[in-house]
Amino acid sequence: MRAKALHPGGKFGHDSPMRKVSIKDLAARTGLSQATVSLSLRNHPRISDDTKSRVLKAAKELGYVYNRQAANLRMSRTRTIGVCLNTIENPVIARIFTGLLHFFQSQEWMVVFGDSEDQPQKQAAFLSAALENNMAGLIVVPAVGTRLEDLQAIARFVPLVVALRELRQSTLDQVRIDYEGGVHAAIDHLAALGHRKIGFIGAGLATETSRIGLAAYRARMRHHGLDAPPALTQACPTSRQAGFHAMTALIEKGADMTAVLCFSDLIASGAMRAMAEAGLVAGRDISVVGFDDLDEASYLQPPLTTVRIDQPFLGEAAGRLLLNRISDAGMPRQVVTIPSQLVLRATSRTLEA
Repeated sequence: MRAKALHPGGKFGHDSPMRKVSIKDLAARTGLSQATVSLSLRNHPRISDDTKSRVLKAAKELGYVYNRQAANLRMSRTRTIGVCLNTIENPVIARIFTGLLHFFQSQEWMVVFGDSEDQPQKQAAFLSAALENNMAGLIVVPAVGTRLEDLQAIARFVPLVVALRELRQSTLDQVRIDYEGGVHAAIDHLAALGHRKIGFIGAGLATETSRIGLAAYRARMRHHGLDAPPALTQACPTSRQAGFHAMTALIEKGADMTAVLCFSDLIASGAMRAMAEAGLVAGRDISVVGFDDLDEASYLQPPLTTVRIDQPFLGEAAGRLLLNRISDAGMPRQVVTIPSQLVLRATSRTLEA
């Protein structure tokens, strides 16, 4: 987990020759999560007696000293929300976090955030720390490889909302994007312009969101009686560099397509750069449609046709849903879907006969 604050003096601390035994040490000895160890030490009623005994035995063996006064302070009710993002480098995530932060500021809640860097172990460390510090609720953009059961285990002890990235599940509150509707609108638009050979770039991560995007593309192509052969699809992660290399690969292998849907504006930006280096112009030679409507989309040359998602509103919706869950733990599971809207610009044109 990236550190977000420095210790006094501007350094990240140093090893002590008499280092105290920590909860992390107990977790390593027992094979349990740090969250389970912490709750065991507090004698939490949801932790089994056998598990508590394992933790106490390990604590005695390692010489762990439980600071009950500090624990009592941590257990007091806070107005602090933990937000675990999968990255802080993607502008979509940054805009979502901005909306979320502004909402909680308006409600006079404090937000502590972490960046998992798309690594489940770093995500788990943040969530364990959130439990240890008795945060009132959590919002998680799941890292690649997140196991549903891990989030469900955390949600037993603290309200939790899954945001943006989907999980195939029916138990946790979730704020999602209407990916299906956005992909369908993009394919409908290109088909109406006369395009029959439409490629797809993106969905290169092992996430449910990637599966949904690619499935929606294939389903809508079938709806229009069009083929979606593997030769016209190029999986890649979400970045300009990945989009550049994906489009370069399609061009170099002679992919027979007149249009392409990119599952991110970042991917589309890189794809357009690859086209330019190959002497092709987006819209004139190959129509391009992106997804997200980032600020840069309207400033690309030519301006990018894309599917707009209101990212700050998604962040606000996640925050509002979490506060509702905090105030009413017994309410039925909630799923909020953020709508998508096609924005027409210069990179999609009628196919000339």
